[in-house]
Amino acid sequence: MLQKYILHLWETSGDFVQSQWDKIFASLGSDVDTIAIWGTFTYTCLLYWIVASFYTFIDVTGKPKFAVKHRIQDIPSYPVPLNSVLKLSRQVLINQILSIPFYMVGYHLMVLRGYDTKKSLPSFQRVFLELLFCAAVEEIGFYYSHRVLHLPFFYKHIHKKHHEWKSP
Repeated sequence: MLQKYILHLWETSGDFVQSQWDKIFASLGSDVDTIAIWGTFTYTCLLYWIVASFYTFIDVTGKPKFAVKHRIQDIPSYPVPLNSVLKLSRQVLINQILSIPFYMVGYHLMVLRGYDTKKSLPSFQRVFLELLFCAAVEEIGFYYSHRVLHLPFFYKHIHKKHHEWKSP
């Protein structure tokens, strides 16, 4: 039942979404490599920093109170020291920059396996099925990669920073 409404919304908004995509495509000179690599990188970084800024504001100020009241952690350490936030932000930026080669390799692997670089967007069903598949792969991949990062060598040289951060 819900799928019917989502499909209807997708179909009715499809023209709008496609027209916006056409504008993006045209503004970048129809350069598929630029759109796929740098567009994805820019989008994910902007999305991360926009969402993270709201949570960081709460961590640094302890406001709004209703958000603090519903947090999961029990450690009442407000405000979070600004130097800790800056240190963490620096590390996040480094990690985001280090992700660029993975975007490039991933894109070129997709091209090798027949990535469709057409201008038209995929159907709702295709997007839905690919999201389900990617969610499953991400969950499994995250779990096993996190276990590998707890091996002594990787933990000492890479993953320890993850455990040094104490969230408020």
